[in-house]
Amino acid sequence: MKKNRIFGHSIALAGIGAAISLGAVIASFYIQQVSITLNIIAVVGIMLPLSKEYYKEAILAYAATCLLGGIFANIHILSFVFGGAYAIYTVMVYNQKIKLHIVICWLIKIAYAIFVFFIMYYLAKVFVINFEKLNTIIDLSSNTKVQIYVMFNIIFVILFILYDIGLIFMYKLTIKTMERVLPTKGNKSKEDKIEDGEGSPYGDDYIEDEEVSNQKEIDNKDPDDNQDKQA
Repeated sequence: MKKNRIFGHSIALAGIGAAISLGAVIASFYIQQVSITLNIIAVVGIMLPLSKEYYKEAILAYAATCLLGGIFANIHILSFVFGGAYAIYTVMVYNQKIKLHIVICWLIKIAYAIFVFFIMYYLAKVFVINFEKLNTIIDLSSNTKVQIYVMFNIIFVILFILYDIGLIFMYKLTIKTMERVLPTKGNKSKEDKIEDGEGSPYGDDYIEDEEVSNQKEIDNKDPDDNQDKQA
């Protein structure tokens, strides 16, 4: 029963996260002026099951959003495809579910950023550099075009690193928020501890002071009495 309850809870949380992600992805297709903000909200949806360390459910939510989002958003789903997958990987590395040396970890992240930029630029045409317009301003050779591409790629990698830092901050914030909404069993609030006789309305410091005073009373007792009791 307990396993079924936990499984049901994880699936429900993943379903809510998938609904948020899918709604944000579809909205980003129709409201392109705030597409970046909506894609961030889509990643937050995946963070819901991740905040409770439901990794399998998070992957299922991600896959469902990609499949359904591709129907409505078409090529615009790519932003979530790359961003969502990276979010899952980053959180799993952060929680040491994927154990890698920090150097290897960052090499994978940088390589992934370069790969994403390549796909977005050459295949999806999301990033477009109008070389013909630039050619009217400055004389561009083939080498210059390569240099411009490399320069934009480096800028994208730097932005991707900032995105990585933002993901960890978002993950920690989601954990705090979810802990208030759905507290983990065993982490009782102060009021619950008082009702169960495990806490004091005056705070944890009062409990510690009371324990110290009780220990002092035991220590101050006549040692002869303690010896008689032991005898």
